Amino acid sequence: MKSFWEIDDEGYYTLKKINEAEIAKAEKKLGVTFPNTYKKLILEQNGGYTIHNAFPTTHSNSWAEDHIQFNHL
Repeated sequence: MKSFWEIDDEGYYTLKKINEAEIAKAEKKLGVTFPNTYKKLILEQNGGYTIHNAFPTTHSNSWAEDHIQFNHL
């Protein structure tokens, strides 16, 4: 997987490490199945700051006319 996270083990948005059993438990409790790419992402690091902080959009918003801010998850 291409690098997504700014590695920060103790950052404000970085949550405790998660494993596949905990993901399965959350899916069962919520009655959903998370996409595999999302599962890989949170197994790598459970939340935090992202490397890229803006993504293009065709809809203007309060932040910009052509992109949206996305700096943490």
